[in-house]
Amino acid sequence: MHQLKDKGVKLTLATATDRAVILEGLRRTELLPLFDGVYTCGELKVDKRHPDIFDYARDQMGTRTRETWVFEDAVHAAETAYRAGYWVAGVADAYSDQQALRKVSHLYLPDLTDFPGFYEKAAEKKQG
Repeated sequence: MHQLKDKGVKLTLATATDRAVILEGLRRTELLPLFDGVYTCGELKVDKRHPDIFDYARDQMGTRTRETWVFEDAVHAAETAYRAGYWVAGVADAYSDQQALRKVSHLYLPDLTDFPGFYEKAAEKKQG
């Protein structure tokens, strides 16, 4: 994620996790300063079966749908983002159907240690 931030890419978190929990995790891992915004389903009164949280986060970043990547580990949320026209990066999760996640992902990351080089892979994917 540091690579993307260094390149000027806006990073926003749209999560179903409670704000207090996610902020504590981001503080502990020293990732909080990387994010331009943190938005929760609970605060917005939405869920990820509808694109509302993705649209809200994108609006706050000032980007267009087809230039915005959504990183998701939950299949239903990845499907929502995919249907709404976002670029989807599926992130492996022990609790999700990985085959189903791959089907709705433009790029698939077996884990977050595969994150380095994402920017280049994403650019290739968009051109191809």
